[in-house]
This record gives sequence, structure tokens and C-alpha cells, in this order.
Amino acid sequence: KKAALAAAALKAVSDLDTDAVAQVVGPSKRKDVVIVVGSGGREHAMAVALAKSPLVSEVLCCPGNGGTAAESNPKIKNRGADQNNATVIELVKEVGANMVV
Repeated sequence: KKAALAAAALKAVSDLDTDAVAQVVGPSKRKDVVIVVGSGGREHAMAVALAKSPLVSEVLCCPGNGGTAAESNPKIKNRGADQNNATVIELVKEVGANMVV
């Protein structure tokens, strides 16, 4: 019961965020590409949370993991062979990323 309540509360906050962004920024004025560096569960959770934002068009996990590869949200993709600095910098330049986490 607590889990269902927490999920409902999170959805309500997410809906409010979506409405606020649409009012302040507009529905299509900003579409950021975000790179999440790492391959663990925390990075997966961050990618899922970032992908929920209407301000984010794409979340690239570098290198990501099996969970992010199987994620049902089409915004989330694995990119890059590893997470060394050179790979991340190359990916940022390639995709024009707005943020690296």
C-alpha cells in the first residue's frame, strides 16, 4: 500500500513538472541531450528519471548496462564502449550534449 501511494505521489509531481515546463518554456522550445556516465543501477535510475522530463529529448548512457539497453523508454540509449574521459568527450561533441551526469 505504501509503494502504491509513493508511486502515485511521484506521478503527481511528475505531472506538475510537465505542466510547469509547458507553461514556462513551451512544449517544444528546449530539447536537451543528456549523457549519463556509468554502468550501474544508480546510473540506470538517473537515466529513467531524466527521461521523464519534457525538457530532455534523449538520455545516452555511456557505456550503460543491460538494464538501460532493455529500457522501454525510447529516449534512453546506450552509447560508447567505455566511460573513460576521451570517450565521453568524443560523445559530447558528436551529439551536442547539453549536460553530462
